[in-house]
Amino acid sequence: MGIRALTNAQKKELARHLGSKQTQTKWNSYFSRCRFTADTLVANVYSLAAGGYVQAFGYGRNQDMAAAGLPGVRATPADTNILTANQTIAGEMVLIEGVSIIMLAQSDANFAKRLDQAVSVKIKTNGTTEYLLGIPSMVPGCGGLFGSSEAWSVVPSISDALSRSVGALSNGIPHSSNFMPLPEPMLWSSAGKGDSTFNVELKVEYPVATIAQFGSAARLAIADYQQAYTPPTAAQTFVDYMIVLVGCTVNPLSTY
Repeated sequence: MGIRALTNAQKKELARHLGSKQTQTKWNSYFSRCRFTADTLVANVYSLAAGGYVQAFGYGRNQDMAAAGLPGVRATPADTNILTANQTIAGEMVLIEGVSIIMLAQSDANFAKRLDQAVSVKIKTNGTTEYLLGIPSMVPGCGGLFGSSEAWSVVPSISDALSRSVGALSNGIPHSSNFMPLPEPMLWSSAGKGDSTFNVELKVEYPVATIAQFGSAARLAIADYQQAYTPPTAAQTFVDYMIVLVGCTVNPLSTY
C-alpha cells in the first residue's frame, strides 16, 4: 500500500509536515504490551470488574507501565519500541495500514477465554477521536503461538500438578502475518502536529468471571495417588496483549 494508499487530505498533511522535500518510506514495527489482571478470587472464581482500561503506547521505554496495567514495572525493548508516551520516535511520521493484537504466551488461557468478549478495542488520537475495532479476537495476531495452553487457574486431575490444556490461543494463524487492515490508512504525526498523540485503548465493558467448576481450593499431595495443587492468586491470573501497528515510517530522503 504505502503512500499511494493515502487520501488527498492525508497527502496534504504529509506535505505540510515535510514541505517540498523528497520522502522515503521504511518498514518499522511499533509495538506496545498491556495487561489485564483479575481483581478478586472468591469461591474458585477469578473476577474482573467492568470499567477498567489499559492503553497501549501510553508509556515509553524505561517509563512506568501503569497506563498499560503494569504499575511499578519499567518498560524495556521487550515491551515497546517508543521512547515517549503516545509519541513517535525521533519526530518521524508513521503511516499505519493495519493493527494486530497478539495474546502473549504467559497469559492464563482460562481467564483469557472469559475476558475476550468483554473487552472493547479502540484507536484514540489526540485523546478524543475514537475508532472502534471491536473485541480482541476481531483483531488478528501477526505472530505468537498457536493451539492450546496450560491454565494455572484450572484445577488439574488428581494425578497431575498442572492443567494440561485449555482451548485455542491465537487470533488466526500466526505464521500468515495476520492483521486487521484499516479501510483508510492513518498518519501518526510527530509531536506538535495534528494527530500526534496516538494510543490503542482496551476497556473492560462487562464484568468478567471464570467458571467456578474449573477451579478448586488448594489440595495436599497424597503419595501414589494425588498431586498437590495451589491455585494462583488473583494477581497471578492475567492476560497480556501485544499491540502491533503494521505500516511504515515516512521521512525526508537523506542527502549526502
